[in-house]
Amino acid sequence: MKELKNERIEILRTLKFNTPLKNQFFRELAKTSNPFPWLEDLIDEGYFDPETYPGPKEVPDKKGYFTMPYWEPSGYLENLAKLNYRDNDQKTTRLLTEIVDNYIKHDFIERNYRTDYLFLKVIFYLPKDEITSEHINFISIALNSKWDSSLIQSELSKTPIKKLIEYNRKDLLIQLLDIILNFKKKSGEYYDEYNSIMDEFWLNKTLESNKDAIAQFCALDACKVAKNKMLNILNCDEHQFVIPAIEDHPQTMFHGEYDNQLVYFVRDMIEHSYSKEVRELIIEFKDSNFSIFKRIAIHSINYYYDYLNDIFWNWENNPLDDYKLKHEIYRLFKLRHEKFENDDEKINTVIKWIDNEEYIVNLEKESSEPIKIAYEKLKWLSAFKESKNQKIQLLIQEYKEIYPDKIDHPDFDIWIEGPIIVGPKKSDELCEKSNKELSEYLNEKDELKSVFDKSEISESFIKCVSDNPTRFTKDLEPFLDVSKENQYNLIYGLLSAWRSEKTFECQEIFDFLLQILEDNDFWKEDYTNKTNYRNWIVSVVADFIEIGTIDDRYAFENELLPTVEKILLILIKNTEAELPKMHDLVTSVLNSPLGKIFSSMIVFSMKCFRETEKFPNAIKSEIGNQLENPPTELLVTIGRFLPNLCAIDREWVKNNIKLIFSDNDNRWKSTVIGYLFYSSTIYTDIYNLLKNEGYYGKAINADFEDRYINQRLIQHICTFYLKNEEKLDDPDSLISKLINHKNIQQVSFLINFISSRKESITIDQIKPLWYKLIDTFSENGNAENCVIIAKLARWLELVEEIDDDIFNWLILSAKCMKSQTSMSIYIENLTKHVEKSPAKVGKIFLELLKNTPEFKKEDIIKIVEVLFQKEENRTANYICNEYRLKGLDFLRETHEKYN
Repeated sequence: MKELKNERIEILRTLKFNTPLKNQFFRELAKTSNPFPWLEDLIDEGYFDPETYPGPKEVPDKKGYFTMPYWEPSGYLENLAKLNYRDNDQKTTRLLTEIVDNYIKHDFIERNYRTDYLFLKVIFYLPKDEITSEHINFISIALNSKWDSSLIQSELSKTPIKKLIEYNRKDLLIQLLDIILNFKKKSGEYYDEYNSIMDEFWLNKTLESNKDAIAQFCALDACKVAKNKMLNILNCDEHQFVIPAIEDHPQTMFHGEYDNQLVYFVRDMIEHSYSKEVRELIIEFKDSNFSIFKRIAIHSINYYYDYLNDIFWNWENNPLDDYKLKHEIYRLFKLRHEKFENDDEKINTVIKWIDNEEYIVNLEKESSEPIKIAYEKLKWLSAFKESKNQKIQLLIQEYKEIYPDKIDHPDFDIWIEGPIIVGPKKSDELCEKSNKELSEYLNEKDELKSVFDKSEISESFIKCVSDNPTRFTKDLEPFLDVSKENQYNLIYGLLSAWRSEKTFECQEIFDFLLQILEDNDFWKEDYTNKTNYRNWIVSVVADFIEIGTIDDRYAFENELLPTVEKILLILIKNTEAELPKMHDLVTSVLNSPLGKIFSSMIVFSMKCFRETEKFPNAIKSEIGNQLENPPTELLVTIGRFLPNLCAIDREWVKNNIKLIFSDNDNRWKSTVIGYLFYSSTIYTDIYNLLKNEGYYGKAINADFEDRYINQRLIQHICTFYLKNEEKLDDPDSLISKLINHKNIQQVSFLINFISSRKESITIDQIKPLWYKLIDTFSENGNAENCVIIAKLARWLELVEEIDDDIFNWLILSAKCMKSQTSMSIYIENLTKHVEKSPAKVGKIFLELLKNTPEFKKEDIIKIVEVLFQKEENRTANYICNEYRLKGLDFLRETHEKYN
């Protein structure tokens, strides 16, 4: 026995200095049925010491490009763990656990995701009592590594959850769910994003593969983990989790997105397990401040109607008043009416809710047309169209006589068509007063301390004006003495009427506006530490002018154009910049006083041009003066309206182009952002003007925070490439500059844009561009360049045949391919070509094989099967043997079939 041990030690010491022999030795140990005798000797000889685990290695002469070396004992350790899981030798278990614990506790400078993947598998071959919280926490560390964690994620979809359930380790399962359901917050200048720490594909696969088992084992505990993640996000941003329906629904376009997956997981856990705790949770959700939880509550009541319906029927207030709950309530009525249609109390409750819905009550109090009221009530009653309750059917019949048309999708606001009129309670009362009485009443009510009461009066005043605009086209002098807030409400009411396509005379309205704006005190009032109603008035006046000039069918009289021009010039000369920080720069400008004024000035100029074929001199001159030291709002607005300005006065644009696109980077960016954001239509003359002036070229080198702006830039350039107006052989063309700039994000957008033109692009357009990108990004084999080379493999789906050129490019892509997810997409596309080009596909796969693609096993099997059938036996056998040497045996049957 001692002699055998000495012999083993001698062998192990020899192997340390003979790498090929060591690799072969561990390959044999990876498949032996008795690996146990070697374990202690390997430990004693230092084969499991922390320094033996290889970290990422930078490729020589390829700065920034790393490989993940394979740790030679990997196959042996996995084989040992598998066999010990079956035999459960206590000594081996103890040593194996020590090896695992030493590994997960070691603070590696850089993690090797291949070795992490191995130890994740080994952990779940340990006996149930040996798996600890530290082992689960290791998964979090591995997932949050800066390197690709797709191998770790793929394993999470298979074994760990099932094992923890098998071992009855709820504590560890909840800890694991807390990790895999976690999110990362990406802060932006205007808004934050919340994304899963896992790739959404693997998160979905993990949850779908294990959802039933989790539900049977610990549904509510698991549900609470996801609920808490949602709460953490909602407490930061209450506007998250905007989802069309709680059930799977065609209106939900992206089921796999993180927020949807959390909602669906909570829903499914509740649906899988009814208990007293479920009832308590639904009551908690019903009373939540967040509508998404109320919606889940109603969905769950619908699902467990027999057990939970009392929660719904005892809703504290009228649930129909919360419009966000509309779909779930409607669906409950539609699916469950048979359960309560013979219960007079519940039917009367439904009718009472409908009759007393705040929105419908407002319509009735305002004496709205019966057809509008019938329409709103029928939207709810349509859920009962199959009901046998006579009272309900009589109501439906009664309202159908008033509104006989079909109502499509009554439970979705986005699909609603028809009249929708909202109005506060007091609008009719206010409209009965003369303007003098009304102004005195408003001044009196300004003294009210109740914010609610003041708000109701303001909304009623706006409603009174918007419903009866002609009443406010004369005798406006009394409103010169009301508060700035009420002056704003008056103008806003008129604006609302115009937006509703009501027409009215504007002479006295504009005279009234001039009186306000020509008063020096209006511009001198200090609004420090209080609401700036001056800016409110400025903004609404600008909007009022824009809406009155944008559409000739509803425009004010042409003889008022000089007065309106005067108002605009007063506004622009007196208004100070106040740029709010919103979702993005364009949105901020749209909501700023100056942004609204400049927009109104240009829309007004377009109206003047339609009438006189001239750019109004005073406006043109003022914009020109402003361009000498332009505010951001002007530059964004000119960018937005650049095509319109070219139509009005192309020469003015050309003469001022250097001011419009200032040399100052921040100013220049503002114009470009405004232009690209709105340029859904690309005009050839403007494209060529900006190209010839060098602004597109400058945009290529700019750093735009908003991805959308970069995407639009790429769209413009690629569109003209496909029109054959951007030449790859011209170093000064924009397509050449774009590629030579070597910006990874931009070129990625280019690749995606070309991929999206699958139906219209030709091989003659694809190949030169493919060649150019390969030639450019293969010059330096760093990691970033390799990302582009790898991504180009997506164009394989655009071609019918792998010719020699494309074959060489695909080989390069295969060499650069590192992500398991990307390789799986590549392999799926290769399967479509293996019948026609087996030799080429085989050689491409041999390059991929160096990184051991492990996903899409069914596609790998198909490729190997076809290679054998096409007599590419050497390649097929090599692929099978390489997988088996790495401990992956899914090709064993295919290999044996053809050998």
